[in-house]
Amino acid sequence: MTPALVLVMLLLSITAMPYAQWAGVVAVAFFSGLWILANGPMEGAVLLVVAPTHGLTAGDLVGLAGLAIAGGRGWVLWRARAEAAAASAAADEGADEAEPRRGSS
Repeated sequence: MTPALVLVMLLLSITAMPYAQWAGVVAVAFFSGLWILANGPMEGAVLLVVAPTHGLTAGDLVGLAGLAIAGGRGWVLWRARAEAAAASAAADEGADEAEPRRGSS
């Protein structure tokens, strides 16, 4: 797979993420990781040297940004699900208290 195709898939998955919910988060995380592995020909300048033969390049920042976007969107979806579950539990609890008990004459 060419790096350009991986980059296009990453950008498309970021664009579709709000509509795809969790599938979009997984797609963005997947293509971000794939970008970090496949971006060799498009890396650019070394920004941070980690070891004599390894470093953080400008091209790596695209993958890291994608992972950050996926993580942020995943957090928002997780919090929304937790809040909806809490609201549902509170509504169920309130409905149980409002119903008269039958057979307790």
